Amino acid sequence: MKNIFYSILGVVFLCFSCQVEKLTDENLENQSDDISITDKKNNNNDSNDCSEAINDLITNLPQTVSASTTAKPGNNSYFDLDILNTNLSGTNIPAWCADQDLSLEVEGPLEFDVYSSYGELPEGVFEKPENFDLVNWVLNQDFIGKVSPSGGTYAFGHIQYAIWLLVDDSVCQICTYLTDPTGDWNNDPSNIIKAQEIADAALANGEGYIPGCGDKFGIILVPDGKQSLIITKEITRKLDGCETAFAIGNTTDGEGDDSTCFIEDSFNRWGWTIGPLNEGQFSYNVYAGAGQCDTSKGALVGTVDVSYFNGDVSVTYNINDAYTLIETHTYAGNNPYPVKGKKETVAPGQFKIEQNLSGEIYVIAHSVVCGD
Repeated sequence: MKNIFYSILGVVFLCFSCQVEKLTDENLENQSDDISITDKKNNNNDSNDCSEAINDLITNLPQTVSASTTAKPGNNSYFDLDILNTNLSGTNIPAWCADQDLSLEVEGPLEFDVYSSYGELPEGVFEKPENFDLVNWVLNQDFIGKVSPSGGTYAFGHIQYAIWLLVDDSVCQICTYLTDPTGDWNNDPSNIIKAQEIADAALANGEGYIPGCGDKFGIILVPDGKQSLIITKEITRKLDGCETAFAIGNTTDGEGDDSTCFIEDSFNRWGWTIGPLNEGQFSYNVYAGAGQCDTSKGALVGTVDVSYFNGDVSVTYNINDAYTLIETHTYAGNNPYPVKGKKETVAPGQFKIEQNLSGEIYVIAHSVVCGD
């Protein structure tokens, strides 16, 4: 990852970068509400075709990974998984059981062979490997929390049971890990009904499903003599040329995110103001070319880390190695947007980190990023 760090501590501005940021008064005054970098991918990008990105993802899959299961059940998944190496590395990755016949507890690290859910799979491991397109469909429907036609809402256990119905020839008998430790899956007949609803919906709608931009792509992990897993990786299109990028807030409690699209506040360009934020440390994804604030049209190009303590704000830009960071503009203040004269603005040239902040703040992290 490439790290670009900006900070204001009291009245001191620290800049660790070979990049020169335009911060003179003359440049600030000459900035209009139009960014010089054109979002050429956004005007006509109505297609959700990410075949090139999928091909790149499959081509760059490692042959093996070393991973540990850290929780069973996980956080809205059957497992939480830590992958320790390769381009799939991460912590608390949601993972699902893809083979009910074998067992896997909280253990590891273990070596897993890695396969595309749309590629050739090892013979004899899965009873219905032809149905992994249906599993991909299920994992992209955000079933958790949605209302079931039979009453109540879907939970992760219903998704896991549906996965077994689709790719296995058996399901759990005791089903201990399909609910929290205080619950009992088997004593509630509606659980199987809900799981069957998900499986039936996949059979009706998921045949031949291929994820698009912004969707999740299933990756299968097969250990030696233990339970196979399926994880997902988000598909993002690759940049062609240079495009503007903004950080977007994180989802909270399944009810939205802690950011607002500029367009919602009547500006004529896309991007996000993040907040209100209390003191703390935060990390946000950065999307380039996400016109109309539609991340499915954009490319996930990295993250920004925000630190806010004792009135001081620092922002670190972490841009993926596949891209080049051309420029950045960062705003932090008590208002959602900076003010020029008496008018709020989203012109990046007006962005600055205000001094001596207190209480709730807002952050806008803008950059220009170039692909190959």
